[in-house]
Parts: sequence; C-alpha cells; structure tokens
Amino acid sequence: MLNDNYQIILDDGTITTLVKWQRKNFPGLVGTNLVTPHVSIREIDCQSKILIAEKVLFIFEELRKMKGGPIRINSGYRTAEYQKELREKGFRAAITSPHVHGYALDVDTSSFNETDQMVQWLRGIRDDFPWLRIGWKKYKGDGNTFVHFDVAPWFHRKSGPYNSKMYPESWQYPIEW
Repeated sequence: MLNDNYQIILDDGTITTLVKWQRKNFPGLVGTNLVTPHVSIREIDCQSKILIAEKVLFIFEELRKMKGGPIRINSGYRTAEYQKELREKGFRAAITSPHVHGYALDVDTSSFNETDQMVQWLRGIRDDFPWLRIGWKKYKGDGNTFVHFDVAPWFHRKSGPYNSKMYPESWQYPIEW
C-alpha cells in the first residue's frame, strides 16, 4: 500500500517519503492507512500519488482539535491531469491550483454556520501563521459548504525555499476569497 509516490513537502522545501516523515512525527502510524492521526491516505491520494506539505497536515490537525471531532476532507493533492478533468467537468478548479503542488486541502462542512465557524478557526491559526490562505466566499455564494485552505505563499515568500520560482499573483498573502 505505501510507496515512494507518497511524499511530504517539508518546511524547507525538501521532499521526503511518507514513511520517513511518519517515523519522525507519528511513528505508530508507519505501515497503516493513516498519514496523521486524523488523515487517511485515501482522503488525500490522487491516482496513487500523494504530495502534501507537512504544514497543511499540521494545520488540519490543529483545526480538528479546535472542532473537537472529525472533519471530512473533500480534496487534498490533485495531479495536473485530475485538475484539468475537474475544470472540463465544470467545477471551479483553478488553472494554477495549490492542490497540484501539494499546498492545499478542502474540508467539508455540514452547514453555512459550520463553514463560518471553520473560517473563524482558520483565521485564529493564521494569527500564528500569516501565510495561510482561506477560500470560502465564492463557494458559499455558490451554495457549497466547504472551506479551502492552503500554504502556497509560505514556500514562495522572500525567505522561502522556492522564492526564486515564479508563482501566480493570486498566491499572495494574506488573502481570503
């Protein structure tokens, strides 16, 4: 089940395998179907591949603590092919999505009130991590109850590991949409 296609992006921009990362952070999970205590491989796998920033996983774990219970993940990593498929099917899937780079998660909420609460919790996290971007306004306006969050600006900031790489202007921080 575990393979080298399951990768974690460390804060310094280097990439490691899921197993190596788990040995350091969650040793009891090595060889299980879990990435972290509350994120399964199935939730963030796309076409038998995982690429996700550890910062995203830690933010999700913090968010789950704040909620005090389960949070369903709608989408984590997406391959460029899958992102294109979503656009072709009419979904609001950005051409330059942070999901394709492993920087994002979409989490499900059961109501507009829960969406608002999730946004408040993420804003609280952003007080300590200003590179956190939160997407919810457009989706809520479309009648959807989910929240997107990503850490794309963290990797492309002036002192970040990918500061010399071009990125879309929409990845500036702090931003909510």
